[in-house]
Amino acid sequence: MTKSGPVSRRVDVPARLQGTGEGVKKGLGIVILMLFLATIPLPIASSATTSESSEVTLYLKGAGSEATLTPFQVELSQLQESDSLANAVNQDVEVGSWSLDKRASGEIEDYTWSLSMNYNLEGAAGAQINGTVEVRIGGETFTGQTNQGGQFLPQGTGTLNVDIPVESAGTSTGKVTVTLYVSALLFSAPSGQQSLTFLWGDEDHMSSIDASMPLLDMDFEEPETEGKNVYIHLFMESPWGDAMATQSEITLQVDGETVSGDMILSRFSEGIRITWTWTTESVGQMNITTIASITVQPGMEAITHTESLDIFVTGGEGGGGGGFYPSDEPLYSNGDGSPLTVSIQMEMYAEEGEVALNRQTSLTIEGQMAYWLRWGLDNIGRDKSEISQSLSLFSAGSVGDEHRQNRVVDQVEISEFEIQMRNIGTSFLGIGMAMEADELLGKNLQDFEIVDFDIDLLGESKVITHPIKLTITTLEAVDQNSKSVFLRSFIIAQPANPHWTNYDLEIMLETDMLTGVTGPEILGSSNLKISHSRTPFSDNIKVTANQLSPEDAYTFEGLGTSSIIHAPLTLSLIVLFSSVVIMGLALRLTKNRVRKAIYLETPLFGLGFATFLFGYPPLVIFSAIGILLIILVITAMASPKTSMTEDLPSFPVINCPSCDTPNAITSNERPLKIPCGGCGKVLKIVG
Repeated sequence: MTKSGPVSRRVDVPARLQGTGEGVKKGLGIVILMLFLATIPLPIASSATTSESSEVTLYLKGAGSEATLTPFQVELSQLQESDSLANAVNQDVEVGSWSLDKRASGEIEDYTWSLSMNYNLEGAAGAQINGTVEVRIGGETFTGQTNQGGQFLPQGTGTLNVDIPVESAGTSTGKVTVTLYVSALLFSAPSGQQSLTFLWGDEDHMSSIDASMPLLDMDFEEPETEGKNVYIHLFMESPWGDAMATQSEITLQVDGETVSGDMILSRFSEGIRITWTWTTESVGQMNITTIASITVQPGMEAITHTESLDIFVTGGEGGGGGGFYPSDEPLYSNGDGSPLTVSIQMEMYAEEGEVALNRQTSLTIEGQMAYWLRWGLDNIGRDKSEISQSLSLFSAGSVGDEHRQNRVVDQVEISEFEIQMRNIGTSFLGIGMAMEADELLGKNLQDFEIVDFDIDLLGESKVITHPIKLTITTLEAVDQNSKSVFLRSFIIAQPANPHWTNYDLEIMLETDMLTGVTGPEILGSSNLKISHSRTPFSDNIKVTANQLSPEDAYTFEGLGTSSIIHAPLTLSLIVLFSSVVIMGLALRLTKNRVRKAIYLETPLFGLGFATFLFGYPPLVIFSAIGILLIILVITAMASPKTSMTEDLPSFPVINCPSCDTPNAITSNERPLKIPCGGCGKVLKIVG
């Protein structure tokens, strides 16, 4: 919807001054001064222009004091239900009331608003209903009802529809309230368990009201120039705050060409300042026509604002090549969220009878969050009234005015941030970065033996959109009597205006030879993959995941212990010793038997070593060894006896008539009695 008539802003410079002599000199000085001032960026008070009404669908969300209206589907995340109506109604019963504390300035035009409310009807064939909707805009009230005779609601789910004729209202920015009443209700063929419930607030129950009203106020501010870059600012104010800037489609045209590149969003006064960087090769004084277009909902007519602006371009690089630096705090989100990579390195080791866990949690932050954090580092100690709650947690400390807002992150600012995070880390991670510190680190920051924070600018100190790494180092004593939670899903989901997009995760856990981790597992999401390997010198566990959603719920846990049956070194010795013992027993049992089957089964010893190397728990390893023992004993007992003919070639041999076992006759004495080596029966030799 196009604004009426472009607005022109100019800095007027006197063409001539009256007077002679000293008056001329004084006048000439004034001219020169004003020409100089014309080239300096002049911040002006933001007074957004009155906007026209736009047709929009406002969705109902929330309940009670938090019930409100929003044009953004992405904010619909929680189902709400009204109190069930189980009996006939013959007087007004309030179903719900939804409000906007204020609206954009501008006149509301004549328009028929239309409420569409989802319902669920059970225990009856249907219901005849009369509904009333009351719309209050400032001090004026408009009422609509269902069609004459009411609306019949079939059993199951459906929609109640009510139209409300709204007449032209003034330019007041007063509160807007929509209230639904049931005036009359009669069930058809009730079962005695009938009920009618109204539903709203999530994507499956998008109850809404179609309306026409001003949605936002906007106005261009005085542009700033830096070299050949022109920073064009649009001030915007709406009842939906940040969401109007982050969830809408916003474009800027300068002299008919769309400006590319990322916008910089920052809070200013009670609204949002949007800044584009437009580059021109022309220099000197010029006039440009700027058109801002904002599309609030898909398929909706864009809201536009046009102004003619005077600028003076000096040319060259300017500003050190860092781009626009907002004096006001930038938004932490552009509506899509920022990329995040989480890398956790853990070392577990035995020390003085206890098990210690050293952890390095590295967060590589990109996108808008990286820009916001860099800006915050460069503004440590700023007046708390000018910055958000999360940044106001930091005091100036050793950061002086010469370091603050100088467009680069100085070492003193990094050091101050790292020191203060030891005390306020939980609050800053929660409020500023939408992370639950307890879940990210496994426990409360106050419960660690050592906590340290480190900032790595990754080779770039300027306040620009460049990745930044925050590393948290902790040391803790591990409880050996219960499983430890190494990591739990830690992102605070904010679907309407998220801090983070999908994120990548990698965890490496390594122990020393006297410490082991048994039963490591991932509970919850199947998007995380875990692998466990073991050597005589360490347990090694790796967890990986790509493109995890902030809504993914998971827990990574395991039992850390220095028990001899879990420690890699002692466990490997147990496996080795058991294998030797089992093999020795098998050879002893087959002393006088054929050992061919035993030799063929020796590869089964690899079963015990495999369960050890692939990180199986001791119970599985010992079970494998036990099964190996049983198999070899049975095989040994079933092996046939060996022939002794080749062992005793110099003695005559006689076969036992009962078991046919060869027996050597080692004496010339006759008669001679000898026991059979096979069955033990006494053999008498007389010849």
